[in-house]
Amino acid sequence: MWKGNTVFYSKYYTISYRYMFVTDPSFNKNIETSIIHDSSVKNMLIFYAQNVKPYTYKEIILKFTSPIPVFHVKRLERSIFVSHFGKIMVEDQVVVENAGPKLLGPYFNTESDYWMHTHLPASAENIKFFDIIGNNSKTYLREYEGTKTLKFIPRFSIRQGGWRSTYTLQYYVPVYEYVFRNKTDYFLKIRALDHILNDVVIEDAEVKIVLPDGATIVSVVVPSGFKKENDSNIYTSLSILGRQTVNLKGAFLLEEHINDIIIKYYYSLFSSLAAPFFIMLLLETVFFTIILWMKYSGKFCFYS
Repeated sequence: MWKGNTVFYSKYYTISYRYMFVTDPSFNKNIETSIIHDSSVKNMLIFYAQNVKPYTYKEIILKFTSPIPVFHVKRLERSIFVSHFGKIMVEDQVVVENAGPKLLGPYFNTESDYWMHTHLPASAENIKFFDIIGNNSKTYLREYEGTKTLKFIPRFSIRQGGWRSTYTLQYYVPVYEYVFRNKTDYFLKIRALDHILNDVVIEDAEVKIVLPDGATIVSVVVPSGFKKENDSNIYTSLSILGRQTVNLKGAFLLEEHINDIIIKYYYSLFSSLAAPFFIMLLLETVFFTIILWMKYSGKFCFYS
């Protein structure tokens, strides 16, 4: 909705006046106005006035709808899996909604969905974009100096107000850019919140930073906009001692809240050898059991 004055506001008497309101071609053609106008020219509303007295104010109210979406991120679940071998995996599960006005009439827009953009670290690799059904082919990756930009359209349309879509973005970054060592302690410095979409509000965010198997949390520096929840311990594939996890929550976050979280943790050499030792012990136990079973089962069969 737009409010304005349709006459020339002046301290002088105006004999004749013409006012033109130029509309965007993508606006709904059924624009409602509070006064009579001339709509013979395409994408333009023309109003005429004569003998306008000084300091005259004649209000006009225009009501229209636009297909340009107003994106809001309803929920963000960000998981960061830290490993001292290979890569750090980052996964963002995003629920995005068009928070624009909800139309009461029939759907009028026949244009394609609007492209969305997110910026990734320059070292990001093995980038995957998918939803609950599978991969989405409407993605393009552009590389610039110091960053990578992913251009995409979600599978499910969010052209109208109230429509939403869910997608998952996953990528890997090298360990040496984010993990640093100081004697027996390690420091992880990585963005708790990274760029999601241009000019959006993240209404609800949950961030989990999963440390290597057997690591012990020493201290955490929480970035602004977040509050720290209780730490947890999870078991993933090949987890023997458990992976301590830092849990953060935030609400109504903006791009100004993009900042690093710093985690200091202890990680010993034994922790890195726990999984290989357990696998070796398990295999040796299985082989030894098979040997004993073959030996004594054959002996029993011979006497029987």
